[in-house]
Amino acid sequence: LLDARSESETRQGFIILVSDGLDNSESPSQRSMATGDPTTRCRQYPVHTMGLGKAHNPKELHSIAEESNGTYSSITEDLDSKILEAFAVCLAGLKSVVAVETCITFEKGGKITDHSRKSSSSKTAEVKIKSIDWPGSSCKKGSSDVMLGVLYAGEVKDLMVDIDLTVNEMHGYLSIEVLIATVKYKDVQRMKPQEKQPETKEKPPAEKCILNVNVCATSFGKYCKKDESNQGAPFPMVMNQRVRSKVLKFFSDQFKAELEQKVGRTGPAGKLEESWEAFKENDSLWKKAQRIGDDYLLERIDDDIDAMVSCLKRGSGLARLGCVYSWVLSYEKQRATFTGLPAAMFLTPVMKKMVEEAQTEVDATTSSAVTAGSTHLAPPETRLVEAGSTHLAPPETRLVGVLKEIVMGILKDQVEEEPSQAQTRQ
Repeated sequence: LLDARSESETRQGFIILVSDGLDNSESPSQRSMATGDPTTRCRQYPVHTMGLGKAHNPKELHSIAEESNGTYSSITEDLDSKILEAFAVCLAGLKSVVAVETCITFEKGGKITDHSRKSSSSKTAEVKIKSIDWPGSSCKKGSSDVMLGVLYAGEVKDLMVDIDLTVNEMHGYLSIEVLIATVKYKDVQRMKPQEKQPETKEKPPAEKCILNVNVCATSFGKYCKKDESNQGAPFPMVMNQRVRSKVLKFFSDQFKAELEQKVGRTGPAGKLEESWEAFKENDSLWKKAQRIGDDYLLERIDDDIDAMVSCLKRGSGLARLGCVYSWVLSYEKQRATFTGLPAAMFLTPVMKKMVEEAQTEVDATTSSAVTAGSTHLAPPETRLVEAGSTHLAPPETRLVGVLKEIVMGILKDQVEEEPSQAQTRQ
């Protein structure tokens, strides 16, 4: 269906894959109609996967979402209400896409400007890009590419670039051109590459950003006494990124490989609890973040992992690991998804609004179900008690009906919405 769309179609294609893990196929031997390399096909459109119930396979759904640059939501409890919240987060993002095929190219600088002489210096700094904290980023000689793909309105992506900077002896007030970042993307309204503005001395291209480091070099600097207690303390935002990266590495290196199997008598919950306590006790970066007072992110991550442990203890089977897989992918991509944990990160304003509407829908549905015989109080689409009857519809019927109303309403809005209104909203 997506491949057969008209060439004049400007909206980006997405796939939402919902699975409960149960094989209800009538023809298990039937061959797939898909052609070509499955990995390439998977990358063509972002696939947002949702695992329902306690029989779905979180590892497979996570792999599909990760390969296609999508998201994975794990809904194992309270399906009637939580699935609406999961769909609200997912669909709110798809409704607010502002750019696709977004790519940032980092190039090393090195140019030095001497402000005391108001001129460029003949000296240059040596800059080497070592790594970029983003999944799938590539570091080539002299430049590095980061593929962000689809961007939602209101999203913020934080990237941490690790560099080596070597500068010869200097004097005076200088600016060093360290990095040059160029952003390329396709505007979702026109679905064509963003055109560059003419490059002039007064105004550089809009998509280019130059990172300068200002240095005040003095002749008596070598006599200054170093403060060893705070030496090398990074900016709090940088510390946040370093801690987030270290925690993700903890999952990939120390815990993720053992998720599918029980370890000793403790099981996955016990293993996560033991490994996490050991990490906090021994990791120098975590301790350093606590020492400089940057504890908001630490508390948030600590609370999330405590909630993961509780989720693993309550559940059974492979599906209980869904909260871990979805949380890790959400933090890697810095994109909101439903993890099954109490707190939610990376929600955009549009997502928050739609989640509130979904929660209101759930409250109205619950209220109409309880108020048997008073069906006139609830909106038509939320009435679960038929006139003259106190029998409630089965949970799966209620769920399908509500989801159908939400999806059809969104599709109707998309069709009727004028381009000017869409531009204003975004």
